[in-house]
Amino acid sequence: PKFTSWLRPRWRTTSSFALLRSLNSRSVVREFGDSAGAFFLPQTYNNSRSNELGLSLDYGRGLRLLAGDSSGVASLVRRFRPLELAWTKARLSSFDLATFSPSLSYQLALGGRDAFLEQEGRRALGASETNGTTAATGLDFPFGLTATINYTDLVTQRFQQVNEGFLVATVSQREWPSGTLRFTRSFRRGALTLLTLAAGLRERRGSTIQPSASGTQAVTANRSRTLNPELQLGFRNGLNALATLNDVRQSSEVNGSTTELDQDDLTATLSLPFKLPFRVGGQRRVARSSFTALLSRAEQCLQRRDAPDCQVISDTRRQEFRASVDTDVISIATAGLQVGYTINELRHLDRKTSQVFLLLTFTLSLFSGDYR
Repeated sequence: PKFTSWLRPRWRTTSSFALLRSLNSRSVVREFGDSAGAFFLPQTYNNSRSNELGLSLDYGRGLRLLAGDSSGVASLVRRFRPLELAWTKARLSSFDLATFSPSLSYQLALGGRDAFLEQEGRRALGASETNGTTAATGLDFPFGLTATINYTDLVTQRFQQVNEGFLVATVSQREWPSGTLRFTRSFRRGALTLLTLAAGLRERRGSTIQPSASGTQAVTANRSRTLNPELQLGFRNGLNALATLNDVRQSSEVNGSTTELDQDDLTATLSLPFKLPFRVGGQRRVARSSFTALLSRAEQCLQRRDAPDCQVISDTRRQEFRASVDTDVISIATAGLQVGYTINELRHLDRKTSQVFLLLTFTLSLFSGDYR
């Protein structure tokens, strides 16, 4: 329902059901597990239910209606994007070698957690329940500057059938801070037509608690931070330049041992369309050319409890340079040429390889509409 122009709540629910029967790959099963029960084909039931409660809060519009469009507050909050909030709950279950007939309630995935864990005295082979919270908003600053902010928190409980009960594993993940910042500027004069500066930041923290039948627990913790700066330039002669950097820092802890990952990927691309100096197919064709350089580095080390230093277990480097040009030979055919040089280095193994490649392509597009 729409209460006001600045507040829009929503509720969404979905369900699914699947039945899989094995005709000849598995042996038949008895209803009561002995010779007195009826025969059943091996069958598996799966169902799921997802509920989402959310709202869209346009607080900028609400403050403008409260203070008036001509006020100074209205001019400030006009740049605020709506705040999107959502709370989700999802459950699913799987019954293998099921001998009961699935009821309509099970097919529609109705009921609470117990309805997913047990049906007619039969326990599920596995089930899970996920609770999540998400939030997203943004700002539109003057002079082409925009920002987006995101928040995500997920907690999943996985139930695995063991003997007379269930083992419950808990997986949690939180993404914060997370967002992007982008500046875009167009130019009417000069050699430069477009300038774009952008950066994205995403930090994730998660943990997994996995119990065992003996009563011990295996704990895994993960943490990562990703930074993605970007620069794009557009020139009036058609030249476009794009440079991106993917900077990843990741830490994984398993039973006291920590693995650290440090990775950087730098990619630069230049593209320029130009007219060929000769005629192809009776006319001057436009060729599309590009040059790409890739520099990649990934270093991984292991920090043990009894070791003071982080021991390097993997150190890889990669350099790749590619140049390509392609053009339309005729309306339904395209020809292209690509050359490249690649260097792969495994420093932890003291190994280095290089490769030169040449690729010539010819593409013919056959479509009945071209011959009408």
